Amino acid sequence: MMFARTIAATPRVRALALLRQHPQGLLTVCQTRGAVKPPFGSRPEPLVAGSALQVTCFTTASSDTPLHFDTHNVVKSLQGRGFSGDQSEAILQVMKDAMADSLEAQARILATKSEHVELKAELSERVFNSTLKFDIAQRHSRELLERDFNTLKQDIRMLEKIDFDKIRMEIAELEKKFLLQKQAEDETLNELRLSMEKVEKRMLQYAVGFAGTIMAVGAALMRLVL
Repeated sequence: MMFARTIAATPRVRALALLRQHPQGLLTVCQTRGAVKPPFGSRPEPLVAGSALQVTCFTTASSDTPLHFDTHNVVKSLQGRGFSGDQSEAILQVMKDAMADSLEAQARILATKSEHVELKAELSERVFNSTLKFDIAQRHSRELLERDFNTLKQDIRMLEKIDFDKIRMEIAELEKKFLLQKQAEDETLNELRLSMEKVEKRMLQYAVGFAGTIMAVGAALMRLVL
């Protein structure tokens, strides 16, 4: 009786000591519920597939979620293996506390379904915002490129027009110079023609005078001879 009160007062410490002294009873509970591991050094038994306790322990719910297994059957199994009622309840309390601590640790590490949904929504929103920003930046860059390209085309056309105007002016100046030069050459040719005509007239006059002189000299000689 005194031993049972001591276990009830300090359930975790005493229950662990009892578990080391009676490993077979705990193995029976493990085989029945499939949630508690056997003591160190003993061979583990296979867990019962699809048990409610196993499914509950590996969820991401909060630590306040009730443990869904039949505690009465656990206590009866422990009592059938030689544990008293207080010892069985103490072991059961240790199991519940360990499971609660495990669930609390998992709750701190793992994410709940609502957190997954929230994270997924946040990621989707970030992806959407990033895609939208990228599209806006790409469209803005395209607009800037188109504006720069149009400005460049206008500058090129303006430069071409200026160059064409300069070429036209240079061609007009060359034509004007050519016409002036042609006019000067025509005037020079006219002057040369006039000069040649004057020279021809003078030469003709000299030839006529020379011929008349020779004829006069010949006539004078003929008179002298006759």
